[in-house]
Amino acid sequence: MKAYMKQLKKQQKEMNSMKKKHDKVKEIVGQHTKEWSELLNTQSAEVQDLQDLHLGQQCDLLKKLLITVQEQQIQQLKLSHDRESKEMRANQAKISMENSKAISQDKSIKNKAERERRVRELNSSNTKKFLEERKRLAMKQSKEMDQLKKAQLEHLEMLEKQNEQLLKSCHAVSHSQGKGNPADGQTGSRDGPQASNSCVKLQNAN
Repeated sequence: MKAYMKQLKKQQKEMNSMKKKHDKVKEIVGQHTKEWSELLNTQSAEVQDLQDLHLGQQCDLLKKLLITVQEQQIQQLKLSHDRESKEMRANQAKISMENSKAISQDKSIKNKAERERRVRELNSSNTKKFLEERKRLAMKQSKEMDQLKKAQLEHLEMLEKQNEQLLKSCHAVSHSQGKGNPADGQTGSRDGPQASNSCVKLQNAN
């Protein structure tokens, strides 16, 4: 009986010793799991910050490119307007010279006073006509410039809106995919949307 009790006591001691070892292992595993989880969270935050930086840089660059294109469009339209105005003035000057020449060669005009009167009337008529033509051209050109600037503003606002939506989408995707099981040593993909889909295409506002 004494031997039996001694054996039970020995076995209980061994069992207690094993439980202590198991508890220690569980404690170590729990600590490692916590550290692993914190490490994964830190890495995920760093990836998200870098993605935000890259997307912000990409969208800023596209915005600058769009503004550059729009400035070029405005400059091209101004050059086109300048050509139109010069062509109109040259054509008006040509018409005026041809009309004056026709009066000077008109055999039906009998004297100098009559010729000068006809020239004054012609100049007055041409001046009024030419001013109306220039006014219509200026109004047309102003309308074209206003339409271009309005379209450009819409494109710029569209780009900024899509950039904002992209950043929100990236955060949403990263949040849903960034969850994993630390015990498995895995996390979800945090790649987010690709840069190639990052912003609206530059649009030609012509």
